[in-house]
Amino acid sequence: MAAKKKTNILIVGAGECASALLEMVNKDSPPVNIIGIVDKNPKAPGIKLARRLGIPTAKDWKKFIRLKGLNEIVDLSGNHQNYQRLLREKPQGVELVGGPSAKTIRLLLERPKRAERDIAQAYKTTRSIIEKAPFGIYVVNSRGTIDYVNPAMIQISGDTYKKFKSLNVFTLPTYKTIGLSQKIKAALEGRDFQMDNITYTPYFSNKTTVRNFIGVPLKEAGEKKVLMIVEDITGRKETQEELLRLKQQIEYILGATKTNIDIIDSDFNIVYVDPAWQKLYGDPKGKKCYQYFADRDTMCPNCGIPQALKTKKTVVTEETMPKEGNRPIQVTTTPFQDENGRWLVAEVNVDITERKKAEEILRKIKDDLEIQTWGLNKTNQAIKLLYKELEQNNKRLQELDRLKSEFISTVSHELRTPLSITKEGISLILDEIPGEINEKQGKILNTARNNIDRLARIINNLLDISKIESGKITLKRELVNIKSIVQQVVTTLQPKVEERGLQLKVVLPQKRIDIYADSDRVTQIFTNLIYNAIKFTESGYIKVSLNEKKDDIECSVADTGVGVAEEDLPKLFDKFSQFGRVAGGGEKGTGLGLSIAREIVHMHGGDIWAESPYARRHDKFERGTKFIFTLPKYTTMRFFEEYINNVVQEAQEKDTKLSLITVAIGNLEKLKKNFSDAEIESLLTIMEEVLKSTLRREGDMALKVFGGVVVVLTECDRENVFRVGARLKQNLDDYLALQRLAKKVELHFDYLTYPDEVKNISEIMDKLK
Repeated sequence: MAAKKKTNILIVGAGECASALLEMVNKDSPPVNIIGIVDKNPKAPGIKLARRLGIPTAKDWKKFIRLKGLNEIVDLSGNHQNYQRLLREKPQGVELVGGPSAKTIRLLLERPKRAERDIAQAYKTTRSIIEKAPFGIYVVNSRGTIDYVNPAMIQISGDTYKKFKSLNVFTLPTYKTIGLSQKIKAALEGRDFQMDNITYTPYFSNKTTVRNFIGVPLKEAGEKKVLMIVEDITGRKETQEELLRLKQQIEYILGATKTNIDIIDSDFNIVYVDPAWQKLYGDPKGKKCYQYFADRDTMCPNCGIPQALKTKKTVVTEETMPKEGNRPIQVTTTPFQDENGRWLVAEVNVDITERKKAEEILRKIKDDLEIQTWGLNKTNQAIKLLYKELEQNNKRLQELDRLKSEFISTVSHELRTPLSITKEGISLILDEIPGEINEKQGKILNTARNNIDRLARIINNLLDISKIESGKITLKRELVNIKSIVQQVVTTLQPKVEERGLQLKVVLPQKRIDIYADSDRVTQIFTNLIYNAIKFTESGYIKVSLNEKKDDIECSVADTGVGVAEEDLPKLFDKFSQFGRVAGGGEKGTGLGLSIAREIVHMHGGDIWAESPYARRHDKFERGTKFIFTLPKYTTMRFFEEYINNVVQEAQEKDTKLSLITVAIGNLEKLKKNFSDAEIESLLTIMEEVLKSTLRREGDMALKVFGGVVVVLTECDRENVFRVGARLKQNLDDYLALQRLAKKVELHFDYLTYPDEVKNISEIMDKLK
């Protein structure tokens, strides 16, 4: 018997599939002869195996494609462009097969007779390919049960291997519904089939999918079976539908924006025109672009196609559409190559009718503006001259204001001394030190002394407002009890209130309230507000209150006087303001007291306002005014932050350095087991006092904060801070030794210098925290 002639095959792509085919050929000697294997990757599995088997390899197929006797080329690369090149370059009569599908397996392994034995053998030898296939494969036997299922099929179905193997395709409801059961039965009789775009809901997962089914009859060990190939195209279907929707949206947008697209080749033939233009111009098939759009025999005068194809760059031109009443459009012509290397252009045509109209309007406006610009230039020159004159006048006014402030300050200072001497002289006479005086003389002298006090207050107010305006007033802050300040002011002014026949009510909290403030200036605020209330209240009472809020202390002075009109409230704190709060005779003041009070409150970081009329329904008084101001409550952190801010600003102004030492209890957690929180707090307080007593430079400070003590050293650099720190540590060690705490308390010292290690206040606070 003559030997069967073998088929000569060239394999392109040396991945796992190619490796499996080589193993099959080497092991089972099917009627094929592999003359070579091609892959750009020299380390591909198929290349390595081919070298071991002595099969020729190469990086390009040109070495093999012209060999005499080549029958088939098997493209296993999965590259579409690669497949197209092979299709163009392969010799005539040589068959090209692509992809590791069931059809490919048959073409490679079945001979023309396609004997059942060869099919079963092909299935057996290509099992490794099937296991790695990207599509689902399973084998149905003549009983309708599953003999084999690959991993991809399990993933597609969303079932477990065990569940899938338990199915019977002849009785499965989902298979019956789509007619797949009958197709499989027919395949068992030798009729292969293909079902595409089938909407299918798996029996177990109940998730609707879209699939392609292929059934191929085969025999295995003498039994009829069907090899099923399943491709899940749900994603592809959704993508196609989405692309369709996107295409419709693009067409809608193009129509709404009067934009059209076309594609033209280098010979001016129309390759594509969007649907909107086809509706208007008809079928473009077989027409040149200039014929289709302009009824011309030659190229349009302003056409950008030749330039775009020559330069291979985008060209933008403006043209008109003769068939549409010379509608103006802007054409963006972009050259590109198709998959065959042919050069074409894509044209995006945008309607610019409105733009042309706008350009014409703008041109007319520009002409008008040029006419107006001349006049504006003349006006501008006049304005510049006027502005220069105003600037000079403003400087003169500022100078006059400065001279006024200096005059007020000088005069006030000059008046204080003679006033003090005069007041002292009158007081001596009233005390009858030079000799006795009668009752009438005493009344006259008392009136004179009261008027001197009034004049002294006016002078003091003038001096204060002058200092405030010049920025010369400073606050001498300290920790003070605001209740004590209120009680002191009330005691001082009680006689004045009673002299007017009024009541003075005081409402204060029970506990002590500390603020960090200038006590003299806070006293001045209360004094000014109470004096103001006395002047404008004929009957009733004056009420002074303190109310502790979360972050502030709210202070108020209320009266039952004539009140202030609502429209005058915003201007109440302006200088020299009176607004008709007239209550008969008596002193009217200068209108500076409230202005000074406002500035002092603001310098403390508080706020001040007035409410009028101030009335209570159960009270007989229906009118009045209430002045309310707030002052920040004292907290160690607020005080520390403000202090740090001040010393940092001072260091910046003086161009000096600032150092901080933090002293903490290193074994605090251990210490808490033997000492109460109160005892630890007391220890920190004593440490603060010891460190304060050690400091020598004015402006240095030690404060208990952040669970330890922070020492601030002004005008101290990195070198000197360690020397000071050693002295502080020695004093603390001496104290702890004296109290027999040296072995129980561990102190931890940290050093920080501005601006060497930290550049601003925020960094300082972050480091300390």
